[in-house]
Amino acid sequence: MQASAYVARIFSMTNCSPSCFVFAWRYLKQIESEDWKFMVNKLNVHRLVLTAIMIASKFIEDKYYSNQYWSRVSTVDLF
Repeated sequence: MQASAYVARIFSMTNCSPSCFVFAWRYLKQIESEDWKFMVNKLNVHRLVLTAIMIASKFIEDKYYSNQYWSRVSTVDLF
């Protein structure tokens, strides 16, 4: 699944505001811009996007969704 379709899926299945997605994008850009040996790529983009949206949702809206809920929305299995 392409990253844009993945974000659209999460947007449609949650009550997160557009601000959450802006903050999530900013978090991802910050990770890429640091002087780390780390890159957002097709192998990790879904998990990073999900994590960034989860953090932004908690920071901006203080909404709580269980890990099981995020797993269903994102199609990322819980370990």
